[in-house]
Amino acid sequence: MIFHRVIINLFVTLGAAAFAVAFVPTAIVPKVRRIQSFAVTAEPETETAPIAKAEVFPGVKLPEDEEVPPRLENTHTNDLVGDYIVNAAPKIFGSTLGRLKSDGLQAAQNLFIDSTLDHFDGEVPDQKDYKFFGNSKHSENLTYLLKTNPFFAFALTERAEGGFEIMSFDPTDPENKNDDAPLYRKLVSTLSGPGRRVNFLFDESMKITGFEVYDDITGQRIMDDEDKQEERACAVIYNILWYASNVHATIHVLHYLMTSAFQVASKDYADMNHWAETYSSNIVQKIDQVASLLYTGPDVPTAILTGVMGMGGSQENRVLDKEVLDMWGQNPTAKGFVECMMNISPEKMESANILTEFNKH
Repeated sequence: MIFHRVIINLFVTLGAAAFAVAFVPTAIVPKVRRIQSFAVTAEPETETAPIAKAEVFPGVKLPEDEEVPPRLENTHTNDLVGDYIVNAAPKIFGSTLGRLKSDGLQAAQNLFIDSTLDHFDGEVPDQKDYKFFGNSKHSENLTYLLKTNPFFAFALTERAEGGFEIMSFDPTDPENKNDDAPLYRKLVSTLSGPGRRVNFLFDESMKITGFEVYDDITGQRIMDDEDKQEERACAVIYNILWYASNVHATIHVLHYLMTSAFQVASKDYADMNHWAETYSSNIVQKIDQVASLLYTGPDVPTAILTGVMGMGGSQENRVLDKEVLDMWGQNPTAKGFVECMMNISPEKMESANILTEFNKH
């Protein structure tokens, strides 16, 4: 398969790093020394003109009569990220785009290390002992991600015959018109490119029992040999990473709406309002990034989540993710937030050791 669709080793590496930065105070991995963290403070910039309100999902934005908090630029972080985006990313993708996975990723790996990791002056894993680009055990990685990462576990559903499945295509409901069609299947059906219609089946203990592949045009079953399992698992990891990225980005939208609402609601309580405005000022830049890089209109084909030249999405997933936002708004507790996303019962989760560690916290 072509790199654009199945270079999972690179995407999982970058995705895991993004997840750690966003959600884990100190990411702990084998043979990694903790990178010292520090805070950068800045005075809010003086606004000379009204700020356009970000509208990531159709019809979802701040009221017209409410002000947008001033932005904090976080210059140090912007410099580091900007250096990677401008100098490293084009070289890495340029060295692999259109190449078969069998050609190897050594050139991309060398570029990634030289242009990114070396900036940390040794505060990174020993390159000989840590596999930055994964281990190519796609079936094993798929199972591990589904069992330990809630963003991935949300895609699992129970099978009527027992066990679980991750289903991107249902031949009995090819257009996902049934009311019970899971979000994962709806979202993945909007992805462009070949190889998206792959289902994996698991027993009650989350051991893989088989996989199913369907033709991208006709929807007919393709009878694959067992030796294609790793390749098909690789495709599913791409699907599920894209799905998880949609859920992750929707969290940023919810975060922005909630902090903005808190800012407005606390206007008559000066001490709390000062805190709310300071906090909200850190969120505005993030929603700008989501609206300009992840979700855009159809005129930006390179948008990561909605662009055909990004990860292969479309405008359809903006509508579906808005439904997720609505659902979260009706489940305003941390427990409700997770439960409304899960498609398997707590009992089945516990029996299969799914999200066991996550549920302890």
